[in-house]
Amino acid sequence: MFFVKDIYQIIRSSATGVALFLILTLTCCENIEKDSVVFNIIPEANLEGVVLYVADTTGFVKIFESDIHSSDDVSFKRKANHPFIYSIEQGDKRIEVIASPGDKLVVDLKNRTVHWKRGEENLHYTAFAGKIKDNDNRLDSLFTELIYGQSTDDYQKYREVVTNDLNSITVTMNAESKKFISDNPSSIGIFRAINLSFKQKPVFNYLLDKPVYNKVDSLFSLYHNGHPYSTWFRKRLRNIEKISAEVVKTVNIPFDSQFPEFALRNFNGKEQQLSVDKGGLTVIYLWNDNTRSRQATQRLKSIYDSYRDKKLNVFAISFDNSLKNWGSIITIDKMWWINVIDTTGNRSSLLKELDSPPVPYFIVVDDSHKVKAHFSNSVQLEAWLKTYYLNQE
Repeated sequence: MFFVKDIYQIIRSSATGVALFLILTLTCCENIEKDSVVFNIIPEANLEGVVLYVADTTGFVKIFESDIHSSDDVSFKRKANHPFIYSIEQGDKRIEVIASPGDKLVVDLKNRTVHWKRGEENLHYTAFAGKIKDNDNRLDSLFTELIYGQSTDDYQKYREVVTNDLNSITVTMNAESKKFISDNPSSIGIFRAINLSFKQKPVFNYLLDKPVYNKVDSLFSLYHNGHPYSTWFRKRLRNIEKISAEVVKTVNIPFDSQFPEFALRNFNGKEQQLSVDKGGLTVIYLWNDNTRSRQATQRLKSIYDSYRDKKLNVFAISFDNSLKNWGSIITIDKMWWINVIDTTGNRSSLLKELDSPPVPYFIVVDDSHKVKAHFSNSVQLEAWLKTYYLNQE
């Protein structure tokens, strides 16, 4: 036993030995069950423990964690009936791979390499995932600077840099994701590509990228029919299609009409009227405490961050009977724009003047308070704003 361990250490200590070690490891694992995936992970010594994640429809879920500060190799076997996306992490090191049933993977975290028999698919995927990781790191660094810069005179500069970089990364990775999907049509990695987002900002927009969504749906049906990723994506796509197909003109708000005048209580307890920056646009966001409004708020925050440097503002009107509930939601959801409340709720005279639109609802007005567009969902709003600002350039 001692002799075998010595040979093992000698093999691991030389460059050629590492290659031999990989071959021996894969050969020894030849009889692995066809419905399992085996990971042999070579960690970097004196770091945190190794953590293994698998991607599901909600993100990456932890399935294994090794001891902290262990320099021993880590082995892990997982039952799997389909190929899945995995992330192996140790400290700030991360490698994303695709593993299918019957695969034997040797993951070298120190050198950030992966070896196994069927490596062609991962050769492309790990390169793609590496670009995701690099951009994640870049944004993490920028957001850290933004947090520390909040109390300085340079905060506005930090915020503009972060917003511009987030937009730039989104555009770049949109193109990279499309290329990955086109070049690797049978790869389960297209699930990661089509659902990619940075800081909760999705890379793809259904109204602008509808052909890509339909292409991915077709590829899932062709190569991965019955896979959990495929089933979930189809349900999600049908839901997006349903929302996007909603008819906006069911609400009779004439375009170029004057938005009704009002004065409502703001967050500081004072009356607030509609105000729009000269030359800018304001999204009047009608909402309440329902689930759809809470989800729409998160999407609107991303849209707001993308276009606030172009004089886009948000004026949120809540139709809630409870001031306490309204204030809590604003704080929890971090709705940092102008907020007012109409405590008459669904009986609001303002809602009636607007032909009683469903809530949430989005109305875009210019600096003269004229209605330029209105939408029942944020996907349509974002597509309209993108086209509007492109035409302004």
